[in-house]
Amino acid sequence: MSEKQDNKKGHVDSLHQVPMFNHATHPEQDSAWEERLHPHWEHLDEWSDRHSPHPSAAHIQQALLQAKKRNRRRLWKELLVLWSAALLLVGGGCSLAQANWYIYVWMQLISLCGAVLIWAICIHPSNGSEQNE
Repeated sequence: MSEKQDNKKGHVDSLHQVPMFNHATHPEQDSAWEERLHPHWEHLDEWSDRHSPHPSAAHIQQALLQAKKRNRRRLWKELLVLWSAALLLVGGGCSLAQANWYIYVWMQLISLCGAVLIWAICIHPSNGSEQNE
């Protein structure tokens, strides 16, 4: 490692110069480590408190209320889209039934067959999966 990289490390190198021992067999080393690391721990605590403040209960409650409002707004938008699609389909079906009964009946039969196929393939569980549960 070059001297420039050694100089950039600064006070961190001083921690690596003390060899690691089993603290259970050398209790005097434990107190030396604590004395050596204590200023660094204080610096880390100060830095942590300065850069990552803990949110207050009011702040957490405010964030939860905002998330609840966003979720409620999203659900209302989805419900509006669902009702709009339903009205469009019912209105289209009614106008098709009024214009031509034969096409309306065929469209209903095709829709019924498609719904049964989707239910049988995708939604209805197979017998094998019921046995495993």
